[in-house]
Amino acid sequence: MIRLAMSRRCWHESRTSTPRWGLPRISTRSCTATCSRRSVWCSATLRLRTSCRPGARSTGTWPAPWSGSRTTCTHGSRWTRGDVWRDLVVCERVQQSPDTVAYGLARPDGTALPKALPGQYISVQVRLADGARQIRQYSLTRAPRQEQWGITVKAVPAGTIAGVGIPAGELSNSLHQNVFEGDYLSCSLPYGDLILHDRPDPLLLVSAGIGCTPIIGMLHYLARTNSDRDITVLHADQSPGRHAHRRELSDLVEQTPSARLIHWYEDLGVRSSTGTVRRGLIDLDDIPIDPRVRAYLCGPPVFMDVVRQHLVNRHVPQAHVSYEVFGPDTWTPTAPAA
Repeated sequence: MIRLAMSRRCWHESRTSTPRWGLPRISTRSCTATCSRRSVWCSATLRLRTSCRPGARSTGTWPAPWSGSRTTCTHGSRWTRGDVWRDLVVCERVQQSPDTVAYGLARPDGTALPKALPGQYISVQVRLADGARQIRQYSLTRAPRQEQWGITVKAVPAGTIAGVGIPAGELSNSLHQNVFEGDYLSCSLPYGDLILHDRPDPLLLVSAGIGCTPIIGMLHYLARTNSDRDITVLHADQSPGRHAHRRELSDLVEQTPSARLIHWYEDLGVRSSTGTVRRGLIDLDDIPIDPRVRAYLCGPPVFMDVVRQHLVNRHVPQAHVSYEVFGPDTWTPTAPAA
């Protein structure tokens, strides 16, 4: 059976079944991993579930999180050994698309944040209006910058899957409606296994929808380090107007002379397809792929399975393909046809 290098990122934010990139979206619930013991505190409505990650450090207590108002930071300015959470101030809020908002996060005193590796993410802990605490994970889009972290939050509407009603994402919508410049968010240290390694091999970065966020973080690192690796960036989305970080993605590729970018959009509106902006679903048939390539995938599981199968058929070794699931962490790629 084929097994790939996988970042175990677990979610319990509700997702709608509205098709994207020709594929159904997955109904999931997020949990996080932030301490060495496993604890579950969960009401009938799944207000909070914290599934802890073995080996990670813990303070052993829950600090008071952001409560929806501009309050005084509850923590000191420095992370020390054993700490997991700190209150960071929102220094920037940008509406990336109709349903996605990007936040810039910094320490209140302006000192450097802990170093994050390209591809990692943080957990954000929020107290909702009814007093319940919830935690979600968001990829860092500005690695390896230490003066400011960037995360992007997609508002998750209510929907249905196979006739079953799925509630709207409580935390994502709360952030959209309540968090602005000057507010505080309780954030964890960076973690995650989907990490871009410095190697001379060619790179293939493939994403769909909000799955572009870890790819954006990797591209920031490649641009800042003046990488000369051969880089191909492929992204699929519903339309240019709903593509979060569309301009940033293009700018980062332009800043990296050895990189090239191709988009696929289901709806191009009145625009015509070009060599680099194409109508329809992602199609790798005419994309040159070196068998030595190191591939990083992020998006819905079915989307990634299609891309992975194509790479297997193009003789890319399974050990060269890494992915992050924006959904349950139980996805096992299907074995290639004999």
